[in-house]
Amino acid sequence: MPDKKRYTAGHEWILVEQDQAKIGITEYTQGSLGEISYIRFPPVGSIIEQGDTIAILESLKSATEVSSPMSGTVVGINDVLSENPALINRDPEGLGWIIRMKLRDVTEFEQLFDDKNYQKKFRKNNE
Repeated sequence: MPDKKRYTAGHEWILVEQDQAKIGITEYTQGSLGEISYIRFPPVGSIIEQGDTIAILESLKSATEVSSPMSGTVVGINDVLSENPALINRDPEGLGWIIRMKLRDVTEFEQLFDDKNYQKKFRKNNE
């Protein structure tokens, strides 16, 4: 898997590192939410199917569900976000990752957008 980062149409990203992955939201999503004030995480050990809700982000504007790009088991959450949820606003595709998951079906990765196709779709939808 040379291209290890992919995106969903719902503006989530996944960064695969061997059989685990970090998942978060894109710059576009964080910009539409406003400052995030609270995050509800799934319990570690939760079994997640592709498309299931993995977190709820709350801001003054709204509460937004974050969906999982792939299936697997939650093996960790970004504890830093519990104390500092606005880190997602400052670095959504880096230090603001939300969960870490052990992947179950790596073939789901191929269903997701690579960076080039995600950017093309994003520009097309916003013209």
